[in-house]
Amino acid sequence: MNSLDLEVHPVYGPIPYDGDTVQCGEVLGLSPDGGSIIAAPISGTVRICRIQSGDGYRTVVRIIPDGAEGCSYSDA
Repeated sequence: MNSLDLEVHPVYGPIPYDGDTVQCGEVLGLSPDGGSIIAAPISGTVRICRIQSGDGYRTVVRIIPDGAEGCSYSDA
């Protein structure tokens, strides 16, 4: 796997900073609709991407894996 992109709420934004390392199960932010929490399914380095989308923008957390496997549901 090269990277994994997860969209988070554009206003509240992501919890980790660009360049941070996250562990499997760490909270990344709120879902785009604000109805649920998004947790990292894999460990790795975070890149924050702001993507122009129609009349606004999307905020995407890109995780570049550190070589470890993804977490199981019991880990998250």
